[in-house]
Amino acid sequence: MKNKVRFLIFLLWGSGLVNIIQAKNYIPENDSTSGTGSNKSIRSMTAGCIPASGSFEIDLNNVRALIHTGGDMWWDLMDDPKYEIPKNSGKTALFCGSIWIGGTDVNGQLRLCALEFRSRGVDYWPGPLVVSGPNRANVTADVCVEYDRHFVIERDEVVKFRTWYNADAETRAKDFSGYSVPEIIQEWPAHGDVSQGYDYHLAPFFDNDGDDFYNYNNGDYPFYDLDGIVDCGTTRELRRVRLYGDKTLWWVYNDKGNIHTETGGAAIGMEIRAQYFAFSTNDELNNMTFGNYEIINRSTYTLENCYFGIWTDADMGLYSDDYVGTDVSKGLGYLYNGDEMDGDGNGNTYGKQPPAVGIDFFEGPYQDEDGKDNLSSWITEDKSVLDCEYGYARRNELGQPDINGEYQQVDVIDLTEGNINGLNFGDGRVDNERWGMRRFIYFNNSTGPMGDPTTAVQFYYYLRGYWKDGTRMQYGGTGHLSGGPEADFMFP
Repeated sequence: MKNKVRFLIFLLWGSGLVNIIQAKNYIPENDSTSGTGSNKSIRSMTAGCIPASGSFEIDLNNVRALIHTGGDMWWDLMDDPKYEIPKNSGKTALFCGSIWIGGTDVNGQLRLCALEFRSRGVDYWPGPLVVSGPNRANVTADVCVEYDRHFVIERDEVVKFRTWYNADAETRAKDFSGYSVPEIIQEWPAHGDVSQGYDYHLAPFFDNDGDDFYNYNNGDYPFYDLDGIVDCGTTRELRRVRLYGDKTLWWVYNDKGNIHTETGGAAIGMEIRAQYFAFSTNDELNNMTFGNYEIINRSTYTLENCYFGIWTDADMGLYSDDYVGTDVSKGLGYLYNGDEMDGDGNGNTYGKQPPAVGIDFFEGPYQDEDGKDNLSSWITEDKSVLDCEYGYARRNELGQPDINGEYQQVDVIDLTEGNINGLNFGDGRVDNERWGMRRFIYFNNSTGPMGDPTTAVQFYYYLRGYWKDGTRMQYGGTGHLSGGPEADFMFP
């Protein structure tokens, strides 16, 4: 789609943000159910936090990216993009991004937090939320200020610290002369203020002495999995939060610090523990950055019909000649130049033969348990799963996909069950399946039914694959009232 466009790739999320459920076909009728008129009812519950001001530029590898503590990233909060690749080139591929979350409470009221350009305000503030008691899912203004920062750590710092700690006196004197424990390891935010009701466990740490209290003097350290002791994220039973990357930003923010002035939506009570990280390598990873979000529903209610999305305003240099598309099987949304020349090559434009940029879901949330090892419904690159439309798949004697096996009839697989681009389908393990990308949409920098959202219900429409006027996205043309079948993925 040409001209300035935004796009969303998003997941169907679930019951209480713990287990994953398939969303019901809930469509808000008007803004009276969306929470846009409910600011009076939530005003007394807000903390009066001021918008986040913390920022950090991560530049470990071939990317220089500016990340903010208020839930947005890749821009300078003014009008300049700050996702530079290659680093030190002045060329930029992304302008802005954030996460959107929306769902309904027990009364069917829409609750939503999202962020675009802070033009109307914000929906996110720094800090954790109280976990229980009369102040549950709330935060105080002083806590918002306290956590308005990134906790920046490098894996090599932790490796060196652990080596130093485990060394004997002779080795310390020989190999670690003048060494002092880095301040970030000393001040790691492992624990919240339990006297005020915050969670005891915050940022992940390795508990060297097993006393469940972070003390670097006892060999505890920010938890990179240095010894590979944690299962690789495939089973929910063995799931353990740890740090990722060679350089990592860790921070925490919420949607209850004040009134939602960006969307007008009623607050949820979300605590979001975020990581942004990068690897320094000799391969394609050197051109990538990553985000990881641990999202916790601190409210007293289950959030139903819940969707989570990554909103991206991607500009491949010059913004006015860009197109978007989606690789459905990879769960990848991407943006590319509309011709072979991006601008004139000066400033932040790429000139001849410009690149493309993509946003990908690597691991979505777990699906609801159903006691099955659900099969994939997508043809894999090695053709190991075939003809699922007709209820057949190629399997070996162990029940695993096998290109050399015989065709055996299996249950017909519903493509809407999340197994197009999710993880762990047909791998012989029960109930470890994870959602992949469930929708890919775009909208324009304009007004009208295909333009920027301005109310909570419009943000929620986009999260669910509907246009602002409530019509379903359709295949063909622009996707708006094209006459084609309903579509989940624009420009596949």
